[in-house]
Amino acid sequence: MKGYRVYCERSAVCYPYDPPTGRIFVAQLDRWYRAFFQNLAIHWKGLLTRDRKLGAFVFGYLVDGSMLLFVSLWAIISAITSASFSTMAALAAVDVAIVSVFVLIEGAKFGRFRQVLVSIPAYYVLRPINIYVFWRSMWREWVRRDVLRVWEKGH
Repeated sequence: MKGYRVYCERSAVCYPYDPPTGRIFVAQLDRWYRAFFQNLAIHWKGLLTRDRKLGAFVFGYLVDGSMLLFVSLWAIISAITSASFSTMAALAAVDVAIVSVFVLIEGAKFGRFRQVLVSIPAYYVLRPINIYVFWRSMWREWVRRDVLRVWEKGH
């Protein structure tokens, strides 16, 4: 023991390095999601018993990512068939409101309200890519059992 102490700095801010190409961006998402699924497969029991707050967050994220595909497919079908377009528009408005409120509050805490505000549309542009990579990564890790063992950053 060298006498070092490890602690959590709650005010620390981390900015990921923006990938220079779409291919590298998708590879980065795939690494992150596959690591998420690998960790969940290993530690899911502890999330249910020892750390319930973290467990609620992690399982909430899993449910959100899983349901998002079905909601998106339903929205596309509704848009094509014009069936329940008002319901789809209402759900989209609620989604935008919920996402916007939470990210704007956090952005204001860090003095970046305006930057966050103008970035909100990018979230919805990238969302389909996130859905696709989420499901593809889950399929590879949990269904095919094609475990990612080499972590190539690509940038």
